Amino acid sequence: MDFFSSQKITNHITRIYLPGDVQAYLVEGMDKSVLIDTGCGIGDLKAYVATLTGKPITVLLTHGHLDHAPGAVQFDTVYMNLADRGIYAAHDLIQQRIDYVETTSFAGKYRREDLLPENSADAFLDLQDGMRFDLGGLHITAYACPGHTPGSMGVSYTHLRAHETDSYLVC
Repeated sequence: MDFFSSQKITNHITRIYLPGDVQAYLVEGMDKSVLIDTGCGIGDLKAYVATLTGKPITVLLTHGHLDHAPGAVQFDTVYMNLADRGIYAAHDLIQQRIDYVETTSFAGKYRREDLLPENSADAFLDLQDGMRFDLGGLHITAYACPGHTPGSMGVSYTHLRAHETDSYLVC
């Protein structure tokens, strides 16, 4: 089954549609890529992202809820504000994810074995306010915006060209 589809937003940003009526964003610089959020942890997101870019991928999680973070288990370098560690632990549980997805348009369109395993946030790196990621000609900056969760983060992307700058905010 096709779990994912995508839409090019700009030359550097691709929106990825994920199971559970959620979205992730792939931001590509000349050298590296950042994947913002990873969805509910259904299907092989890592393989799908590899069809979109061959560049090294760093994952930035905007927060630890089950519709944004459980797919991170597939990736080696994952940042999340560690204030959301407890939220992630509660939301990564397979039954929690099933209960959520069954309320979406994806209900009944997957098998239990399509769910990625539960994962600990112990290997996640701490995403903090003001952190900057250089992707090669393009920078991602993380901003703390607690409220939705204690560790909620937004990210902006700045594309650097000769004497001009484009900026976008993705949350």
